[in-house]
Amino acid sequence: MGDEEDVINGEEIREVEVMSENVTPRITHSFYIMVKSDITHNFTNDHVAHKIQYELTTIKLLTVEATNGGTLICSFLCKNFMWRMKGVNCMADVFIMELNNCGMVLGI
Repeated sequence: MGDEEDVINGEEIREVEVMSENVTPRITHSFYIMVKSDITHNFTNDHVAHKIQYELTTIKLLTVEATNGGTLICSFLCKNFMWRMKGVNCMADVFIMELNNCGMVLGI
């Protein structure tokens, strides 16, 4: 993956690198992130969280309405999830769910 940006169905897609500070040696994993202006939460794919070995916190079930009208359930939160996008280090709490088309959805 290069330093790419694209737009799919009106959504901005960016390549990012996820970092883990709690694992030695440091693990990195690149994937695509969808930036959405109409949501208030951040989500990452369950496979990304497990690969990077972040600690997950069990939460009260959160039901999320998908763009296609379906619903998804989140039962875990990853606190202080770190990623690098366009050379900038970022950190936020993210909900864990099964995402099919990207590694992360970032609400702005």
